Amino acid sequence: MRISKPSVDTFKNAATVCMTSKSVKPIRVHVYVDMSAPNFIINAVKTLFVPADPQAQLRILGIASAVDSPTSVHPATDCDVCFVVCGQNNEAAAHVVAHYVENQVPCALLARSSVEVPALFSESDEALMGLIAASDASVLKQKLASWVVAVLAEKGIAFARAFCFARKAKVQQLVHSCALQNAAVGAINFIPGADMPIMTTNQMRLALDIAQVYGRERDFSRMGDIAAVVGAGMVYRSAARALLGAVPFMGIVAKAGIGFGGTVSTGRTLAARFELEDHIQQE
Repeated sequence: MRISKPSVDTFKNAATVCMTSKSVKPIRVHVYVDMSAPNFIINAVKTLFVPADPQAQLRILGIASAVDSPTSVHPATDCDVCFVVCGQNNEAAAHVVAHYVENQVPCALLARSSVEVPALFSESDEALMGLIAASDASVLKQKLASWVVAVLAEKGIAFARAFCFARKAKVQQLVHSCALQNAAVGAINFIPGADMPIMTTNQMRLALDIAQVYGRERDFSRMGDIAAVVGAGMVYRSAARALLGAVPFMGIVAKAGIGFGGTVSTGRTLAARFELEDHIQQE
């Protein structure tokens, strides 16, 4: 397959832009624990909040410290997200949440059910507050991962890099977002041939983001991933052309579908590879 020089230059420029982007800043997490909380929640938190990123900043505090030593914590300057393990001290839990939300820091309450948390939710602060109610550790893990990647947006990459339980949820979010973008590019592209560089650049950024989620650095060691993405883009473009030749009246639908499906396939393949590498290293 012959590749035009403009396309090659586009890929080189896109790779340079992606590779020179800033690395994610380490995540800063505060966890308040009420020791009267259910044992399965406390044990789950102990298991889940073990940083895989040595640069991540994790503080574990007793719920009483929020009332006894409130000046020792400065949410606005040293925290990105807060979690409160709820027990019987609802007054202290409410104090923690109010303090963090007031400083625009997302805060989630972890409890066995909604009746075990303080009644402090308001519509104005709803975007920053979360209730993670679960009756067992596996459900808690799933809900916790979904909430944190949704509320942290871009900082979710740093969180998932540090805490492995959130990686799959963050990758799914990244892949879905990129796939929708590429589907739109395929559907509304008006300049023949211009869609491929745009889609490929989006997939390059996706590949680098996924690499960061799995603890890899965003540098030139990722050129193998970039080359794989470009190669996959060529395959998807050939498939699109073949499909258009067979059913020309389905052009927009076909290009949008291949843009979406190809991106999902690329993202899932990269994530599976990183998970396999991590599994091999742990053995």
